[in-house]
Amino acid sequence: MPLQVSQLEHEAHRCLLRHGHCSILVMRPCKVLQLAALLALTTRPVTAATMDVTACGQLVPAGATGILRNDLDCPPGFPTVTLGHGATLRMSRHAIRGGLWLSCSRCKVLGPGEISGATDCAIHTTANPTPDDAGIVARDLDIHDNGLCAIGVPGRLRLKRVRIARSQFGILFVQGMEGSDVEVRETSVGIGCNATPACNEGLPDCLVRLRRLTAVDNGSGIFGCPLALRDSRLEGNDFYDFLTPSPPRLVRTACERSRMASSGGSWSVCTAD
Repeated sequence: MPLQVSQLEHEAHRCLLRHGHCSILVMRPCKVLQLAALLALTTRPVTAATMDVTACGQLVPAGATGILRNDLDCPPGFPTVTLGHGATLRMSRHAIRGGLWLSCSRCKVLGPGEISGATDCAIHTTANPTPDDAGIVARDLDIHDNGLCAIGVPGRLRLKRVRIARSQFGILFVQGMEGSDVEVRETSVGIGCNATPACNEGLPDCLVRLRRLTAVDNGSGIFGCPLALRDSRLEGNDFYDFLTPSPPRLVRTACERSRMASSGGSWSVCTAD
């Protein structure tokens, strides 16, 4: 009769009390094999599901990882790939033409890769964030020539090595952002924060904290966000480089024109203020 779990635990406990250890020489072979099998089952690591993404309209389920295996060219207004909560899309050096939909407030889009040709936003989520959400992660992406925006996320955003060009807005509705090596150019507004009390009052929950941001040749650079920039460059923007609700924190950052959200006056921190 096969040993039950309680019997296996009893055998192991008896071995330890009698011999100070439990080895093949002490336990009967059948019991050793059964105990080893039980331990293997209980200690085997659990890995998230991985799937290939090869066609327009695919869903990467919650918690899974999708691997883009080829370029996708999808009809305008048609979601190329939809990510569930906690899902990851690995672009694998491929390109997507059309919008990427995120039905999540915590998921990842990881390059290298290229996204273009969306009529709405290239990366778009309608999921409302919760306080414990880590936010949307985008890394190693070239996002260009889209309609409304490159990234539309009503929550937190973490970026690394992301280039954005030629859409009406660059990053829209963000509420808190951090990262490095971000470039935004040739948009009407480079980065626009969500009009929440945290953003309007300049609270830390809405802070845009970036290293090596380049925001050039936009209509306006950054709108409505509390701001902390380091080693960054904002210039050639038509109206202002940033309009903020609280004094910006700038370290080794070049800018030309700043504005206060409350009065429209300057913060006296840029060269043409």
